[in-house]
Amino acid sequence: MNFDLIHIGMMKTATTYLQNVWLKDSNYCLANIGSKEFLHHLRKNVRKDKTKSIIKTTIRTDKLKQDNQIMILSNEGFSTAFLNEINHQKQVLKFIDYTSSQLRYKTRSNQLLITVREPISWIRSIYIQSIKEGWSGSAQDFVEQQGSFLLYSLHLKMILSYYKRYFEKILILPFELLKENEDVFWNTITDTFQLPSVETRIENKLNKSLDLEKAYLLSSLNQMPPHETGKLLNFALYESVMEKYKSSKINSLYRKLVERATKSDIAKMYSLFELEAPRASFFDFHLQDNFIKSIQKNYLNYLQFYIKPAFVHQYQQSFDQYIKQNFSS
Repeated sequence: MNFDLIHIGMMKTATTYLQNVWLKDSNYCLANIGSKEFLHHLRKNVRKDKTKSIIKTTIRTDKLKQDNQIMILSNEGFSTAFLNEINHQKQVLKFIDYTSSQLRYKTRSNQLLITVREPISWIRSIYIQSIKEGWSGSAQDFVEQQGSFLLYSLHLKMILSYYKRYFEKILILPFELLKENEDVFWNTITDTFQLPSVETRIENKLNKSLDLEKAYLLSSLNQMPPHETGKLLNFALYESVMEKYKSSKINSLYRKLVERATKSDIAKMYSLFELEAPRASFFDFHLQDNFIKSIQKNYLNYLQFYIKPAFVHQYQQSFDQYIKQNFSS
């Protein structure tokens, strides 16, 4: 099955919202869930260094395609890999290289959409995502131990060099544009790729991120032994979460529990596990000089050729402010 447009993320750029719009809009037919097996084989082959293999797995649409619908393949897992898998993070660029070569067999129009984000807020969001997926530790621990993942995932210059081999038309759009003016965001996509208009809008655009208290709690739960986390079995909210997500892994259950918890629930869980309030610095991180230089050279400087100057300025201003506040030699 070949697609009219392929969207690869980046991660944490409102991908779920975009997918929900494509899923509900009558002009479009989305493949996201139907691409998970394909993504699994991509990661598996890179781990095993079998990147000369062609993946023959069929990608299926999430709903039955109707006549004249535009076929969209969207999965932010195509943009990077191996979050929390430290031993494989040196292979991130190899994964992107391999993925681009395999996606060429899934397009009939050679059109690619990449959504991007201001880099410092992106790193913070990826850190929160790592906790949701089982990581434990502060933001500083994260950037020190998973710096390779961040560095390669933000190497836009290299990422584009891979995809340009197979895709003739590539559009890069800022995540921030979606938040500021959704109509302009969708119109830019449809005008660039000459696609039918996207009429669907969904009221709640973005998932709520974990605040400091919830992130610290989930991070703490992730490192506790089973006999400790077993205390949650007697927590009232646990039953409703367990019923709804009973097929999930245990970490996912804790994640859902924390995400759905009220401020009162969180206070009870802190008391249950005898946790002290988190330090405000738990979310702080300091990037090394080489990391700062790479983001500037391979991400920010490169974006100026692809997105509007106002967003380039916004990204640069935020980055410069971060350096001013946090730079250490």
